[in-house]
Amino acid sequence: MYIKVPEFYVFLIVFWEISVCAARSATPGPPAFAANYQLVFNQDFTAMAGLSELRVSASTMGAGIWIAHTPTNQDYFTFENPSANYRPFGLGDGHLTIRVQQDGNDPKNWFGGFSGGLLSSMDSSGAGFAQQYGYFECSAWNPGGPNSWPAFWLLSAPSVTNSRLPYLGEIDVMEEYGNYHTGPNQTPPGDPNAYSVAWHNWGRNGNPTTQAGVFLNEAGLTTGYHSYGVDVEPTGISWYFDRALVWQAPIFEAAKVPLLAIVNLALGGGNYNNAHGTGYNWALTPNPTDLKIQYVAVWASPSSPNYVKDANPRVQGW
Repeated sequence: MYIKVPEFYVFLIVFWEISVCAARSATPGPPAFAANYQLVFNQDFTAMAGLSELRVSASTMGAGIWIAHTPTNQDYFTFENPSANYRPFGLGDGHLTIRVQQDGNDPKNWFGGFSGGLLSSMDSSGAGFAQQYGYFECSAWNPGGPNSWPAFWLLSAPSVTNSRLPYLGEIDVMEEYGNYHTGPNQTPPGDPNAYSVAWHNWGRNGNPTTQAGVFLNEAGLTTGYHSYGVDVEPTGISWYFDRALVWQAPIFEAAKVPLLAIVNLALGGGNYNNAHGTGYNWALTPNPTDLKIQYVAVWASPSSPNYVKDANPRVQGW
């Protein structure tokens, strides 16, 4: 874990004994290609009994694990502060629920009265978790309904805390669009089995943006859980679906740093479905719309500064 202090980052590795919860953990071991990687962050939502174990606050990390807004303070959707069960987070039935709903938390009515939920592992000061190199994975059951936009993605931590840096790195491990391949008024319906993986080197302070990505089709994205993973190494970036390799890209400078993790459910995504094809028909959105998450886990690789040689792995948990 990285904690921001004046002018530099200091490693703070907070450990939690794997053996304590191994018997009840839904988080699997590392994938076969990463058998020697070490688990350093584990949020196993199947083992949590109530919202207090989620340890989420609005915008300041404090002693928690998550905040409920983007750490850049640039929310692109109305993400709700955690206030009550399923407002917007719920725990039960073996998973975390992130809910989009019409509940009065869209004050400017930009999204038809809908609001959603987001979890970020680091806040704007640098407090929280970020990992340099390694394998990042979540297990998710996507909603797939009209206008839904679930995502699991990473941001470069130094660029979050220092806006003077020329680039902000982003790696999209999974973005699924309920409106992909749609038309006006959701006719034909969106393709629930399409999702995208991508990288973005967002230019700032006059610097150019570079990016690349692909759309992938996998069966059953909205009918069960699937794992979405990415391995970030000095030699390149590799994306995985159910631990099978699906895409690779070269590493870029803004991804060679500690990366924080974000998982969220929003609406939109750029695929319009109103009668004129110029915007969104929010009335088509199922109310509520739920994203289900079993776990979010991160493993350090031998390239990671916090990789411990010849040691039993321990993990930051809850």
